[in-house]
Amino acid sequence: MNALEIHLQSGFQRDTVVVWADGDEVGEILAAHTHPASGLAGVLREAHAQRCVRLQIVIPNRRLRREIALHPAVTPYVGVSVDGNRIHVHLSPRAFQYPDAAPAHPYGLASVQRAIVRCPRHILMHGIPAR
Repeated sequence: MNALEIHLQSGFQRDTVVVWADGDEVGEILAAHTHPASGLAGVLREAHAQRCVRLQIVIPNRRLRREIALHPAVTPYVGVSVDGNRIHVHLSPRAFQYPDAAPAHPYGLASVQRAIVRCPRHILMHGIPAR
């Protein structure tokens, strides 16, 4: 099995983000907000077989949707950013790098993380760690 990581990066402002892989919900992050120091709003992880995956990213409160096909063995890292009325996706074979010393999330994401993320399957989901 290959791990697929979806990184919510720049442009999120307390948005709800829902991600599906091949029609199955991977997860949902409520109130995703990009941390200015790290450029990260959250990460979704999903295990997939060695085959092509159709990924759908939806931001319902902005009425935005983006669909892409990728192969987790080739590009397991997916960077998702929002710019106005567009969702931008960056695929990478290498892990994204973020600053190590990110201060606590401005909306207290780390302190209320369990209350604002929903995980319908066996996926690990997390936001920005509190300092």
